[in-house]
Amino acid sequence: TRTCPFPGCRMRAGECDIDHTRSWAEGGPTDDSNLAPLCRRDHRLKHNGWSVETVIPGVFVWTSPLGRSYVVQTEPP
Repeated sequence: TRTCPFPGCRMRAGECDIDHTRSWAEGGPTDDSNLAPLCRRDHRLKHNGWSVETVIPGVFVWTSPLGRSYVVQTEPP
């Protein structure tokens, strides 16, 4: 993944935090199937009502607080 996978975000992955899409505390593994480079803004959104799921490495489904889903397919590194 070259950029933050939030819909419309283009922050370079090198400037992002590597984050678990499913929380490590909730059993999320620390591997390609559960990690994503999230920029600080979108990392905070994930903890404030948005959720994200890794369908397969590089394909993410974001769900808004209102329940709307957005599928984002990222470019491989």
